[in-house]
Amino acid sequence: MTGSNEPSLLQRTQLAANRQFARRQLNQRPIFIAGASHRTGSTLVQRLLNSADDVFIWGENAGASTTLLASHKALVDWGHLHGSAHSEWQRWDTNAFVANLSPQQEQTDGAFRRLFYDLYGTAPNGVPTKRWGFKEVRHRRVDIERLFRLFPQAKVVVINRDLDDVVRSLLRWEADADNHWEHQWTLDALKLWRENTLELSAFNDHRLVSVRYEDLVESSERVLTDLEHRLGLAANAIDRTTLNVRIHSDGAQGRAQRTDAATPSSRNTDIEAFLAEPETIAAQAVYRSQRRVEGSA
Repeated sequence: MTGSNEPSLLQRTQLAANRQFARRQLNQRPIFIAGASHRTGSTLVQRLLNSADDVFIWGENAGASTTLLASHKALVDWGHLHGSAHSEWQRWDTNAFVANLSPQQEQTDGAFRRLFYDLYGTAPNGVPTKRWGFKEVRHRRVDIERLFRLFPQAKVVVINRDLDDVVRSLLRWEADADNHWEHQWTLDALKLWRENTLELSAFNDHRLVSVRYEDLVESSERVLTDLEHRLGLAANAIDRTTLNVRIHSDGAQGRAQRTDAATPSSRNTDIEAFLAEPETIAAQAVYRSQRRVEGSA
């Protein structure tokens, strides 16, 4: 582009339309689900929320959202670092030093909001939904903070579960050959549970909605009523009968009536060592103490 850097009437009209769209995106109220780790009940929460009208929460994305959020931050930081390049370009045009000229934060924010909305703002049938989002159990506190920066009116539901039950569930998952789940992934998931439990216990934000799997199962009406209130959903918007069906995986083999039956699995030496580590013991104590406090409130 050469000549005057002043936008034409057509360009100004397009810029105004872009800013209006960006403001609408800023006011979006997506719902994201984060689990402390795998096998904590995030899919059950996803199914419950999807039973409400005008809500659709997509599934996991293999951590791609973490990469996108990190890319957004990198671009914003780079733009701030080289912000003077804009005034340089405005003054000198093609004779300016533009080696590091980068979009300003408003433009970067808008582009990433549009990207997330384009990916997740419509249900699989192509119908846009008022409350949209996705679940990702690989997210850490930093990812949640970045989601809040992009979508200030978002809510993030964090589901957690007692570590002993997570271990049993992971080992059953690992033992089922159809899942193609490797033992190292079990260890990684347990370490993620420990880190997230400790990190998120100190994360105070009204947009963060904490749910415990045990409470969801044992006191479902209280938990779901509170969830509807915290997320701004209508009373009884969530279909309670969703709790009656337990789904382990896709296909007919993954569908069964909800039961508490579980086949105990033997623990590996490395898992026993992990459970004995001071940090793990501390995380389990934090989780159980918080449950007692909230349960007695």
